[in-house]
Amino acid sequence: MLKVNGTPGLYIVFEGIGGSGKDAQVALLAARVQREMPGTKFIVTREPGGTEEGQRIRKRLLSDETLTSEDEVKLFIEDRVLNQERVVLPALQEGSIVIQNRSFVSNMAYQGHGKGLGIERVLEANLAVVSKVPPDVIVFLDVGWEVGKGRFGKAENDKFDQETVNFWKRVETGYLQSVHRVVEVLPTKVLTIEDKTGGLNILDTHRKIWQGLEPHMDLLWRIREGLVTHSFLIEGVGRPHRERV
Repeated sequence: MLKVNGTPGLYIVFEGIGGSGKDAQVALLAARVQREMPGTKFIVTREPGGTEEGQRIRKRLLSDETLTSEDEVKLFIEDRVLNQERVVLPALQEGSIVIQNRSFVSNMAYQGHGKGLGIERVLEANLAVVSKVPPDVIVFLDVGWEVGKGRFGKAENDKFDQETVNFWKRVETGYLQSVHRVVEVLPTKVLTIEDKTGGLNILDTHRKIWQGLEPHMDLLWRIREGLVTHSFLIEGVGRPHRERV
């Protein structure tokens, strides 16, 4: 009922505007899996930069101001293919939990809506890749752009951080439209943690995420114990499913 990508592993992606707290929540989830699920294999990866070649792509994406929006999408997809083939899929096939920071949804929000390429156009460019191994769950940290921008400026200084206020407003809107569109075309679940004003502290946010992920963790355990077979739990593509915590 919950498994969507035909592997015995669990593919969790964290999404949200820059400064929404993805790094902290990825780290907290990884630590809790290690602490409370002994014997469960897991890896942490990111897009871009989940492979050695991806690190070079990431550096260029964050610093090269001559890249067009189309160039950026192509580089993101190049990185995505590398990460999927070399990191994500092998881990899922051996039954591991994959915890990933960012995905194609960021492209839809940033390049698609923020930079005006069009959400649908960016989705179509990515669909052939992501439909092969769709995430089981996208954890969407729905933080307002002003909160995110304030935090992001303190943590990292790259070309995206220098964008205009109107750009960040478009990215926030783009995320809302993108996660809605994703569940229309992929069997991926979206777990939304709404915190527009940034009032939730890090641990409260983590508790909400863990609560939302518990059914998926339970299913992973049942697959591992042989109580269910993952191949019989794949839902049909395009069945919308969104959870809000």
